[in-house]
Amino acid sequence: MGYDAYVRCNCFKKGKAKPFKYIQYVVDATEGYELNLPQSIQGTPLQDTIESEFDDWKNFSCEHDYQEYYTTRICNVSGMSHFGSTLELLNGKETLPTLYECLPESNDGFVPFEKNEDFKKDLLKMKNMGKIRTLILYAKSNDGDVYINHAVNGGSETFFFHPKVEMGLNENSFFIKANESIAFESKKFSIEKIEDSYLFFDEATKTAYSCPAFFNDDLFKSQNFIKMYVEEHLIDINEAHGYIIDTLLTLIEKSNEIGNPICWA
Repeated sequence: MGYDAYVRCNCFKKGKAKPFKYIQYVVDATEGYELNLPQSIQGTPLQDTIESEFDDWKNFSCEHDYQEYYTTRICNVSGMSHFGSTLELLNGKETLPTLYECLPESNDGFVPFEKNEDFKKDLLKMKNMGKIRTLILYAKSNDGDVYINHAVNGGSETFFFHPKVEMGLNENSFFIKANESIAFESKKFSIEKIEDSYLFFDEATKTAYSCPAFFNDDLFKSQNFIKMYVEEHLIDINEAHGYIIDTLLTLIEKSNEIGNPICWA
């Protein structure tokens, strides 16, 4: 699950779309074709026929599947959460107003085309706004320590959700939350898999916690015991979020090429 975006083509406007028997009911909306059926058709068998044929037509009406001139994945949910957290730290509402306004909060909506240049200016500005505090969770391995996840700006960020527990990183440590309260917290700990449960052991306090779930069972494929630790780093904003910024800049470029807005998906 994550955030994607696309820029629509202009084939319909330029008359390049394939013929459609019921074209008089088609509306070329910002985010895609829509049907606007008169009340005389609604609720009749003809409505079902039109809607079925419309679905087939709109997805493959031209050389661009789903009318997408350009489409791309921006990031996963965790990546967008980290990005938004940094934006808040930078007082983005005041310092990066267009980026703050236009950044997707869900998988729909669009950036008005006339905002492209201000959107681009904010992204380029953010690239050069210094460093952020990042807490990184690692797993120790015989082949070298493995990056697991990170949280930025000293905030609390949950990256694993389970019906009984949640796991994440807070200002200083890895944490497990159960029944709305912290059940385990540690900077340096071990985990032992015992049948269908996981025993977490904090090296500093010598306390243990038996947990019914874990965020990455692949770590236990060849062993039933692993060690993990949390480290603090100062990371350049472009190093932390450059992949998102560059993807958004490419979307703006493609939007400007075709003259259609960026749509979130």
